Amino acid sequence: MTYLLALSSLVSRLLGIVRHNRFADAFGAGGVSDAYFAAFQIPDLIYSIIIYGALSAAFVPLFVEYMKGKGAEGAEGAKGAERKMWEFTNAVLTLLISLIVVLIVIFFFLSPLFIRLLYPGFDAETQATTITLMRIMLLSPLFFGFSAIFSGIQTAFRNFIFYALAPVLYNLSIIFGIVFLAPKYGIYGVAYGVVGGALLHALIQIPIVIKFGFRFSPVFAWFRKDLRKMIRLAIPRVMGIALLQVNLLVEGLIASLGIAGGLTVLRYAQDLQSFPIGIIGLSVAVSSFSTLSALALAEDGKQRFVAHLSRKIGNVLFLILPSSIGLFLLRFPIVKIILQSGAFTEKDATLTANTLGILCLSLFAASLIPLLSRAFYALKNTKTPLFLGIFTVILNTILSLILTPRYGIYGLAIANVTAITLTVFLLFFFLKRDLKGEKSLYSIRDFSRILLPSILMALTIIGAQSMFKIPTSVSYLFLYTGGMVALGMTVYFGIALIMKSPEVYENVLFKKLTSGGSGTSGESGGN
Repeated sequence: MTYLLALSSLVSRLLGIVRHNRFADAFGAGGVSDAYFAAFQIPDLIYSIIIYGALSAAFVPLFVEYMKGKGAEGAEGAKGAERKMWEFTNAVLTLLISLIVVLIVIFFFLSPLFIRLLYPGFDAETQATTITLMRIMLLSPLFFGFSAIFSGIQTAFRNFIFYALAPVLYNLSIIFGIVFLAPKYGIYGVAYGVVGGALLHALIQIPIVIKFGFRFSPVFAWFRKDLRKMIRLAIPRVMGIALLQVNLLVEGLIASLGIAGGLTVLRYAQDLQSFPIGIIGLSVAVSSFSTLSALALAEDGKQRFVAHLSRKIGNVLFLILPSSIGLFLLRFPIVKIILQSGAFTEKDATLTANTLGILCLSLFAASLIPLLSRAFYALKNTKTPLFLGIFTVILNTILSLILTPRYGIYGLAIANVTAITLTVFLLFFFLKRDLKGEKSLYSIRDFSRILLPSILMALTIIGAQSMFKIPTSVSYLFLYTGGMVALGMTVYFGIALIMKSPEVYENVLFKKLTSGGSGTSGESGGN
């Protein structure tokens, strides 16, 4: 299932690249594009805190307990457990949607106040555009609320097909808004595409959850024992996500005080950085969560929990380290291919590429955080990620305020890299503390098997770059970049095979070739 999620994430991210290309071509990097990215902030705040924050930490582990019959105290066996499982799901969904509706109404009417406070550097026209865009996009968290519950159900059942299709439809809808609606409605056409994509994100998942047995029936018993337990588990996670959102708001505020288009450049660089994070780090984290939750519940599951987590850490690093090196070395042609066209100038592309280069330094850390955080959630420890989230936000904010006046957008990127890198090492430290008595999560020796081929790959690409200049035409840019990527991958995987790195042999294609096409992993849980 990890590979299915990775494939869907790859397709979705490629569509995201098309989306960015069309958007940059149409709107460039200026006041209108800044307004668009700024308008996302409040809807993202609602989604991240209320939906993602609560459900990612608490819903799936409790749902899994019901699936295993451990949540139906005094009920008549498996049928009673299943009935209570769906009652719990409907209670969570009812509370979630009710809260989202209240927040949408509040932010809709108070949006002028919030925009003036959050983006004081915007001129009056840009602020007005941001307000209208935000009011349109406030509908998206409502649809994402339903979608999040549906995704949680599929995660528990370990069926990710429609979960994987949802982000693809979301990106297609935004592209539709840019290409077909924007010529008539301007930037507001893109916002309509965002809302339509959120609706499709939920609708595509309805058939499979109905097949699993879900039927929506509002349950207003908000003082249920299981719901209160979920809220207690979620509070630290929600607070941690809230702090991260505050961090994004601070970044946006600081960026808005700089040059016009600064916020756009920062968001483009962060989105390009998130490309490998979504394909590799998040896919592994999501597919592993239910297995980690089940192993954490088993009386004899501690050693298997550590073994499973260690293997997944290795899988993430094996793919993300060469990806980060390749993205760093090829950042200029990549940005030129994706963004530099139409209204997006060469100066905008250079700013974005340099910012991306800085962010690449913490790509390994940003890719491990989703997995390590879910390991804590599976152990029902949401406090440690919270405290580390507080630390990250405080450090990032302080460094941003110190570095940005001197280095501009680059200062924000440096602060972000420093905070995230330190956070991932602290996550390792505290997770090893919680798993005392067990072997090391990931050793230096394991890492060296990845580092050596990565270094050789980097030297190969640098050598090839010294022989060929970056072309100017788009067609030759594609050939140049594709050739460099192919060369780097050949060197990296070739050296890894020679060194017999175990992560190579966990690759599903390699196993199919070497096991006669069975493709079985031998791992309980099927990850």
